[in-house]
Amino acid sequence: MTAPRVNSIAPLTSDPTRVRIRCGEAGVFVIDIDDLYPLGLCKGDELDEETLETLQSASDRVAAYQSTLRLLSVRSRTERELRDRLRMKRYPPHAVDHALARLERAGLIDDRAAAESAVRSQLAARPTGPRLLEAKLRSRGVRGDVAGEVVAEALAGRDLAEDAERIARAHVRAVPPTLDRRGVERRVYAKLARRGYDSELCARLASAVAKERETSNERSPDG
Repeated sequence: MTAPRVNSIAPLTSDPTRVRIRCGEAGVFVIDIDDLYPLGLCKGDELDEETLETLQSASDRVAAYQSTLRLLSVRSRTERELRDRLRMKRYPPHAVDHALARLERAGLIDDRAAAESAVRSQLAARPTGPRLLEAKLRSRGVRGDVAGEVVAEALAGRDLAEDAERIARAHVRAVPPTLDRRGVERRVYAKLARRGYDSELCARLASAVAKERETSNERSPDG
């Protein structure tokens, strides 16, 4: 079987720090130029199996790193999120580790900044309690102490009771009219708990809006 040869080596127009190496049926490899020099490759060189494996490894590292840059261009992400996405794309472990280490050296991985961005987005979308916010951050790989600090800072200027009350009043209007007071309390309590508010606040508001609803129904001509 004829060994593959190097058909061409050319720098990328978009990034002169990388080169594209075309190797016929063996494929095309985009690698950092610093990885090319130790190989000493020239056009026309035959490629043995070891060299092909080296080219593939170097190409995987470049591809994984480029993938992380595209992910970060959309929004801030934690290290775990980036690692999980690269694994989903089936990049080899060495390429994943290399890409994340390179981002770390460049200061492009900042779990706290990613957490702050995530919390701002969540609160802009809808009121959310501290428990859910912290749980979401921990699921993204943010350390518990950092998650707690970020959430506390984000909620410092908000009235959690007021936020929760708006949610409770909106939800009680969607409860079936045939549901009794206890049923309404359970529904509202569950809604607030799912949104991350503490049990005491959930219970107090659920009881209050359920009682108001019952009183309003009793006063209604159709009640």
